[in-house]
Formats: sequence, C-alpha cells, structure tokens
Amino acid sequence: MAALYAIALLVITLYGLNHLWLAWRFARSRSLLKGPVPSAAVVPDLGDDPPLVTIQIPLYNEALVADRVIAACARQDYPRDRMEIQVLDDSTDETVRVVADAVRFWRKQGVRMVHLRRTHRTGYKAGALAEGLKVAQGDLVAMFDADFVPPREFLRRMVPHFASRDTGFVQARWGHLNDAAGTLTRLQAFGLDAHFAIEQTARTVSGYPAGFNGTAGIWRKSCIEDAGGWSADTLTEDLDLSYRAQLRGWKMVYLPRIVVPAELPMEMGGFRAQQHRWTKGMTQTALKLVGTLVRSRRAHRFPTRLGFRIQGLIHLTANIGYPCVLLVAVLHAPLAYSKVAGTGPGEVYFALLGLGIAGFGGFFAAHLTAQQSLYA
Repeated sequence: MAALYAIALLVITLYGLNHLWLAWRFARSRSLLKGPVPSAAVVPDLGDDPPLVTIQIPLYNEALVADRVIAACARQDYPRDRMEIQVLDDSTDETVRVVADAVRFWRKQGVRMVHLRRTHRTGYKAGALAEGLKVAQGDLVAMFDADFVPPREFLRRMVPHFASRDTGFVQARWGHLNDAAGTLTRLQAFGLDAHFAIEQTARTVSGYPAGFNGTAGIWRKSCIEDAGGWSADTLTEDLDLSYRAQLRGWKMVYLPRIVVPAELPMEMGGFRAQQHRWTKGMTQTALKLVGTLVRSRRAHRFPTRLGFRIQGLIHLTANIGYPCVLLVAVLHAPLAYSKVAGTGPGEVYFALLGLGIAGFGGFFAAHLTAQQSLYA
C-alpha cells in the first residue's frame, strides 16, 4: 500500500511540475514579446487573391443551435467568391429541416453553401469531415462544431497565418457563452481556460506538440491529406490527426487573441459524456501514437528533439493523473492511521512524500496564471 501511494503521488508530482513549467514558459513568452500589443480593431489585409476557404459544420441532432452557427459562418467578412460552406448533417431529427431552411435562405443571399447528407454515420464526426473533404474546393478548411459562434472577422484574422508553407493548421482560443450560468459551467470554464491560455501557448511557442481542438480552427487541406486524413479509430480524431501532422513536420500556429465563444454543457449528463469522450479518445490516441512519437527519426528539426518527445508523451498520457489522484485520496487515511499506530513506513517516508505538495501546487499555479492573464 505504501509503495502504491508513493508511486501515485510521484506521478501527480511530475505532471504537476510540468504544469508549473508550462506556466513559467507562458509567462516568459509574454515577457519576451517586443513592440506594442496588436490592436483588435485592425483587421489584416488579405491581398488581391486570398485563398479559397471551405467551412465545414458537422452536425448531429443540433436543432436548437444549427441555425445560429450556420448564420455566423455565412456572415464571415471574407470575399464570397473565395468561401464555401459545407453543412455536414448526419441528423435524424428536426435538425434536417432546420438546416435545409437555413441553407436555402443563405443560398438566396449569394452564399456558396451545400447541405451534405449521409445515409449512415460511419466514422461519426471523422467520417463526416472526410466525406466533405472529398468534394471540398478550398485550399484551407475551417471547421466549427454546432455550439460555437465564430466572430465575423474570424477568417480574415486567421487566414494570413498560413503564409508559411509548413503551417499545417491554425487554432483559435475557445471562449464561453454561458460560463456564468452556474457552478458546473464556471468550473468547466476554469479548467478550459488553463488549457487554452497556458498549455497551448507554452507548447506552441516552445516548438513542442500541441493538439488541434476539433473546432474553431483551420487546416491546410494538403496537410490533412499528407498526414493520412481523418481517422475514426479514436474518439479524438482531432488530436490524432494533429499529432500525425506534426510528426510529419507540419507546424501548428496558436492564436490566443482570436476567441471563438461556445456553449458549455449545463447539465451533468452532458458534461460527463463530453469528458468520457475526451478521456477515452486521448487514451486511444496515446496507445496509437506513443510508439511512433518515441521512434520518430525524421530529419525535421523540432520533432527529433528530446523535449518534443517528452512533452508529447506527457501530453498524450496526462489522463493517468486521474486514477493517481483517486489512489492518493483512498490510501491517504489508512497510511496516516498506520503512522499513528506505529505500523506504517518511517518518518523519512512521510517527509519525502511531503514534497508531493509541489505537484498540486503546479496545477494550482497554472490555473491561477490562466485566470490572471485572461481576466485581470
């Protein structure tokens, strides 16, 4: 029991210290930025020949929000002859009619928009994205889940960051439409803020692997194809594809100043389903790609660095921390009792375990840094 407790606490400490390092790296990256902060009011010039962008909106029974996300995409401040919208609708309910009406309306407004239906749900979201990609005309492919509302200038601000030919995908930061709705949504926002403000920023500025978040981002079509395309063998097809792309030398650009708000699950059932999908999918992706990550021998500079591999391993295996926290919680009281009874490990053991507080401190520091950077 003592050995199991010590191992679990050691794992928590290591992952917590990594969060502390990410928070430090984030703070250092901000201090190294030179010049004035870019004005949010300045919209980049797209030039005379902006790239054609395909916007994909994968839907499944989202009648209450389908019209909103379609409208937000249709109103993008981007040349209409250089933009097309695919509504990838696998729905089996009223959503089909809502989408059909919306597509009909926006087509009359001159927006290039298609309503793509499948007779099956093979591959779920990954399958729908792959089917849409087959007929996508754009060199760049943006995507939004149903509960997101992209700001009007989204494409205009994101597209210029594909100037470098090795940029494979660009990710914006998630915002929140309903974080003040209750305790559950506040806690979700608190956790997501740390991921987007600290983790994504620190990893990308350091040249370490980071994950595409499945929505509120844009891919280079040739990058998707070069990395092997969308795969449905994990529940987090976004994380899977982004790692495969980075292992082939493509780079990710993360833009924390571009925020796309979304609705957070307001009921415990929806929250649990979401967390189960993310946790299982990340575990599946780790099992699929950890070996490839460790064995990578490509000539590209940053994938072969030791730090790239270490941070990739820590990222993909982060879910191991949850059972370790549970073990520490369950075993702490019995071990404390054994110490009092004089039957447990010695004083040195407990003194060393006291260092484990650094792990919890690392998680706490990262979350506090995120809140300070976003809202202070």
